[in-house]
Amino acid sequence: MRTTTIKFSAITLALLSYCGVILADSHQEATELDTITVSSQQDEMNIKEKKVGETVKTASQLKRQQVQDSRDLVRYETGVTVVEAGRFGSSGYAIRGVDENRVAITVDGLHQAETLSSQGFKELFEGYGNFNNTRNSVEIETLKVAKIAKGADSVKVGSGSLGGAVLFETKDARDFLTEKDWHIGYKAGYSTADNQGLNAVTLAGRYQMFDALIMHSKRHGHELENYDYKNGRDIQGKEREKADPYTITKESTLVKFSFSPTENHRFTVAYDTYLQHSRGHDLSYNLVATTYIQLDEKESRHANDLTKRKNVSFTYENYTVTPFWDTLKLSYSQQRITTRARTEDYCDGNEKCDSYKNPLGLQLKEGKIVDRNGDPVNLQLVDGKHQVVDKAGKPFDVTSGTNYAAFSGKQLGPSYFWLDCTVFDCSKPVTTYKYRYSTETPVKEDIQLNKTMEVNGKTFATYDMGRERRYIILPNSQGYLPLDYKERDLNTKTKQINLDLTKAFTLFEIENELSYGGVYAKTTKEMVNKAGYYGRNPTWWAERTLGQSWNGTLRECKTSSSYNGMLCPRHEPLTSFLIPVEATTKSLYFADNIKLHNMLSVDLGYRYDDIKYQPEYIPGVTPKIADDMVKGLFIPLPEGEKVTVGTVVFTKPLTPEQIRKNAEENIAYIAQEKRFKKHSYSLGTTFDPLNFLRVQVKYSKGF
Repeated sequence: MRTTTIKFSAITLALLSYCGVILADSHQEATELDTITVSSQQDEMNIKEKKVGETVKTASQLKRQQVQDSRDLVRYETGVTVVEAGRFGSSGYAIRGVDENRVAITVDGLHQAETLSSQGFKELFEGYGNFNNTRNSVEIETLKVAKIAKGADSVKVGSGSLGGAVLFETKDARDFLTEKDWHIGYKAGYSTADNQGLNAVTLAGRYQMFDALIMHSKRHGHELENYDYKNGRDIQGKEREKADPYTITKESTLVKFSFSPTENHRFTVAYDTYLQHSRGHDLSYNLVATTYIQLDEKESRHANDLTKRKNVSFTYENYTVTPFWDTLKLSYSQQRITTRARTEDYCDGNEKCDSYKNPLGLQLKEGKIVDRNGDPVNLQLVDGKHQVVDKAGKPFDVTSGTNYAAFSGKQLGPSYFWLDCTVFDCSKPVTTYKYRYSTETPVKEDIQLNKTMEVNGKTFATYDMGRERRYIILPNSQGYLPLDYKERDLNTKTKQINLDLTKAFTLFEIENELSYGGVYAKTTKEMVNKAGYYGRNPTWWAERTLGQSWNGTLRECKTSSSYNGMLCPRHEPLTSFLIPVEATTKSLYFADNIKLHNMLSVDLGYRYDDIKYQPEYIPGVTPKIADDMVKGLFIPLPEGEKVTVGTVVFTKPLTPEQIRKNAEENIAYIAQEKRFKKHSYSLGTTFDPLNFLRVQVKYSKGF
C-alpha cells in the first residue's frame, strides 16, 4: 500500500483562497464587453473572392509596397516582369514569357499604345534607338485598382490578351470623401536608384450634388544606376560601363468632376494626361571615341524622347435595380497617345567642339580682328607656308594641329565673304592680305570696304575690286554648332464607347452574378518621320549671308551649292514606314458566376469581336512611303523596253515615273480593307471541399 502526503505552504493557501474569492464574485456579477474585430490590411480582398491567375492590388496596397513605377508593381508577382526598352525605359509587361502586344494594357477600359510588332522592323531600327517603339506607362499615384490577369483570356479586354492583361482603374472623388466632404493631400518621395524626386498634390471636395477631384504629380529623376556606377569611368565609346546620363521627367494630371442628382444617377467628366520626357547623352553609342578632356570634340548622339497620353471622357452611372441590370455604366472616351523618339547629333563641348575650333585664339575687339595678344593679325610665309606670327615674327603655338591649318583666308567680294556690320566695324579699314597661292609671300594692306547691301534689316559690307583677291584671316571652322536630327512619332488615336451592366439573380435556387455589355471603338495608328539639320549659336566669324551671284542678285539656299546649316537649314518632307490604318472594333461580351453549391461554383465567359482594318494612303497628302520599300513587293515591276544595237539586245532601265507608279500600285494593294472576327470564351471552376482547401481550374482562349 502506497501513501501520498501533501504539504501546504502559507503561500499556497493564500493563492487558493484568493482564487476562491474570485470565483465566488464571478457568479455574483457578469460584465458583457463590446465585440472587437481584428482584421489584417495585408490582403483586403476576401480569399473566397479571389480567382485563379488573378492579382488585384488596391491603392492602399500600392502605398504599403511603395510602388513607384511598373517595375515595382510586379516586383512580387511570380511569372510577371517588365519589358525593358533601353533608353526608352519599359515597354509593357511579360507574363509567363509572353510580352509586349500580347499582354493587353488598359486604363479605365481604354487600350494603351501598342508597339510595331514586326520582328524584322525591330531588328533593323529599334536597336539604334530611332523609334520609341514602346508601350506607354501610367502614374501610380492616380490608380485606384491594378489588376493583373495571367494566361490567355480575351473575354475581359478583347484583342491582345494572349499572355494576359494588366487593367488599371483611376481614382475618383468618392475614394477620398468617405468621412468628410473635403480632402487635401500632399506626398513627397525620393528614390536613390535613379535619384528621382516625387511631389504629388491631391484635392477633393463635395458640395451638395457635386464633387470634384484634382490630382497632380511630378517626378524628376535620372538614369537608373547600374553596378559600380559611382566608380565607373566617364568616357565615350564602347568601353563605357556606367549608364549613360539622362534626365527624366514624368508629369501626370487627373481631373474629375461629377454630378449626382440622385443616389441612383451619376454623371462624370474626366481629363487625364500623362507625360514622360527623357533627355540624355548616348555616350556609350558614340561612334567617335573621345573623352571630355580632349580639345576637338565631334558630334555625338543625344536623345530627346517623349511619351504623351491624353484622355477626355464622359461617364454615366445608373444604380437603379431593374429586371435587366443592378448597375449600368455608359462611357465615351477620346484618347490620343504619342510616342516620340528624337535623336540629335551635335557637340556640346562649346569651344572644344570641332565646329568652334579657334586654336590660334583670334579675337574680335572693337569690331577689328586681332591675335591672342590683342595685336593686329600678322600673316607671314614661314618654312614655305602661311602662318600667323606675333610681333617678333614667331609663329603662334597651337594646342592641336598646326599653325597653318588653324586659320582660313576668306576672300572678300560680292560672290564671296561679306562682313556683318552688326558684328564688325564696317566704317574702319580692314586688314587684308593679297596673295594667289599659299606658297606666295602675303602682302598686307588695310582697305576700306566699298560695297554694301541690306538683307533682312541688316547691313553687310565687302570689298569689290574686280579680279583682285583680298583675304581676311579667320579661324578655320564653321563658327556655329551644326545639329542633325531625326524624329519619329508613333500616334494612336482612339474614340470608344463602353456599355457595362451587372445583374445578380437567382434561378432555380442557383445564385448568378451576371456581367455583360459591349464596346464600339475606332482606333487610328500612324507613323510620321521628320529629319533635317540646322545651325545655332553662331560666333563672330560665322558666315552670316550667302552673298550675291554673278549677276548681282541675292543668293538663295535653293541655288547655292555650299553647305551651311545656319543660313540654309533643311527640314525634309514628312515620310513614313507605315500606312495609316483605322481599326473599327465591335464587341459583345457576357460573364456569369454561377454558385451551384456552397462548395462549388462555375465561371462562364464569352466574347465576340468584329474588327475591320481600313488602311488609307493618299499620295501627296499622307506622309510618303519610300518607293524602294514597296516597289515590286506584290505587283511586279514592268519590264523595261528592249533595245537592239547591232546584234546586242539590252533592256532600258525603268524611268522614275514607272517606279513611282508601281510603288503606288503596291501601296494600293496593301491598303485593302481587311476584316477579322473572333469568338473567345473562358470556363472556370472553384471547389471548396474543406474550409482550409480550395481547388480552382480555368480554361480560356485569347487572341
